[in-house]
Amino acid sequence: MCELAIDEGVIPYRGHTKNVLYNPAKPHKYGMRVYTLSESATGYVFNDEVHQPVADNCHHPLDPDAADHPRVFRGNRPGKIVSRLIRPYYELGHHVIMDSYYTSAPLFDHLYVHNIAATGTCSMYTLGLPDEVKNAENYDPQVVPPDADDEERWPSGSFSVFQDGAMTVCAWKDTKMVNFMSTAVSARRPNRALVRRRCKDKRTGAFERLEVLCPIVAVMYNQYFRGVDLTDQQLAYYTPGRSSPRWHRAVFTTS
Repeated sequence: MCELAIDEGVIPYRGHTKNVLYNPAKPHKYGMRVYTLSESATGYVFNDEVHQPVADNCHHPLDPDAADHPRVFRGNRPGKIVSRLIRPYYELGHHVIMDSYYTSAPLFDHLYVHNIAATGTCSMYTLGLPDEVKNAENYDPQVVPPDADDEERWPSGSFSVFQDGAMTVCAWKDTKMVNFMSTAVSARRPNRALVRRRCKDKRTGAFERLEVLCPIVAVMYNQYFRGVDLTDQQLAYYTPGRSSPRWHRAVFTTS
């Protein structure tokens, strides 16, 4: 078993093709978006896929009857991307980490059936997120007074964990609220650690280093969600790309 990370990357390219996107926030503002599956420890690329506007209609070449194949995920588009990337490694017991763009409860259930554990952040609008996580006022109603403000209700380092079958959902207050979903950890086991944070004292205005309680799922996410960044870092040391009017050459020399 190994830890894998799924994230987006950019192949710099300014040619005329429908795959080129513009993002002013990126170092390479023009390029082709690539969804990459990389090993977290080394940055080794297991699989990748170039973004296609009509990718929802594409199926894996090993699935001639993809509509009826049990390994095909029939959910939203980000979930289909994850399924296509990791499908060659089903039943191998790997652990895949992703961000909130891909995360959903149906996707995690689909991967768990095929012996793939998954961990990721999630937003309030994530498909399948329990209602207890969406409503922060319902956390520990016996302890928290109803008229308490956000800082009293959720001091830094506090978290709540919910278990639903193999799915674990965790809400953690760091500098802001962060939600996690995972099928790799269990709420029934001790799952907490200490992390150092630079916090500001509201009374004096001074900053100080404090040890904040942190759920183990957050430690796991921060530790392993760096595979694609490590891949981009290693590619920056040895730039293999060459100028070409054909976009597939840019993909071939960079991927």
